[in-house]
Amino acid sequence: MHQHNVQAAEDFAAYFYRAVDWSIATMDTYLINQVSDVNCAECQDYTKAIDDLARAGGHYDGGRISVTGLSVVMASSSSPTIEIDVTVSQTPANAIRPGQLPSPVAFGTSRTASRVYVAWIGEQWRVTKIGLAS
Repeated sequence: MHQHNVQAAEDFAAYFYRAVDWSIATMDTYLINQVSDVNCAECQDYTKAIDDLARAGGHYDGGRISVTGLSVVMASSSSPTIEIDVTVSQTPANAIRPGQLPSPVAFGTSRTASRVYVAWIGEQWRVTKIGLAS
């Protein structure tokens, strides 16, 4: 993933969702933080939700993510950012908090597509934004 080309960007976008999956499974956001740009608000939303639940002594039951499709939408030699539509399948999830009943989590959808913006920054790929795929 230390290559600066379109195929590597596509592979990196898939890796990002594997990092999110790992973070949900382990309640450790280290991997998301390592591959997210500090200005990626959506990335920060992922880490905040996971970190807040972990601090409360909770965890997720379910919510596992599998990447089922990738499609490069825009790659330009004039821009460091590559736009990639990523389709994932995610099992339903519940947040488990000590002393409370399990509560369904909004990210537990069965199938969703996101537009992931990745950029080559400081000799590595970073996710800079996540939006809705068109």
